[in-house]
Amino acid sequence: MIEFPNDVKSRNDFILAEVEAGNFFFTWGEVTSKAKIPGSKEEDVAIFRVMQDALMVGGVRVNVSARLQTAIADVLGASLMTALVSDLRFAQASVKVGPKPMPITSSTQAMVLHSHSVDEACPPGSEGKLISTVGKDWIIDEKLTRAGKACNYGWHFFGYSYQGISGSAACSQQGKERLSVIQPNATAHDPDHVDYSQVCVLMDRACTVNGEDWDVLELMGSEKAHLISHTGKLSVFRQPL
Repeated sequence: MIEFPNDVKSRNDFILAEVEAGNFFFTWGEVTSKAKIPGSKEEDVAIFRVMQDALMVGGVRVNVSARLQTAIADVLGASLMTALVSDLRFAQASVKVGPKPMPITSSTQAMVLHSHSVDEACPPGSEGKLISTVGKDWIIDEKLTRAGKACNYGWHFFGYSYQGISGSAACSQQGKERLSVIQPNATAHDPDHVDYSQVCVLMDRACTVNGEDWDVLELMGSEKAHLISHTGKLSVFRQPL
């Protein structure tokens, strides 16, 4: 197995270098977003490409800060997800995996252990399928109004509590059963925070809206932003650094 540095800064540099060198693995899958057109019986339909599992280096779901995830997104021509896309990704995943909470730490040992715990929870034949939840997401959110803040979100599950942990309502309701998250969208961390739960799941910049090609960043600021954001049109399209 690949040897990751133990120091977080050195590990971040190592992960980015591996991505820039092409030494990583992920596959794209699709999620669909539908929303009623105001004043019409018809729907707008957007199709987003999202990572089917977290980005892996050496077979490990690497931990990333919001800063590092933004740098990786730039290399891949991708974007951080929004809360709505994160919700859709969980709701439409063909393989559902429960959150894997552990004592909070940013150690490399915990990163590897968390990744292995997700592997063990995936049933045989999960490869190449959309899997969620594999960790928490750094997201684009209207709460990111100034530099120095990052917004994390996720650890989805259906119901009101998970292993005795009370959940918060997800930013969007998907289906009839209550969709909850352990981590509501919040800006308690700065762009350099990293811990074992923060993995790299991105969406492609390219998407389609009603069959036409769009850029997700253009969509975030458009009149059809309700397809990508639970709050509608966004004024923030990128992690402030």
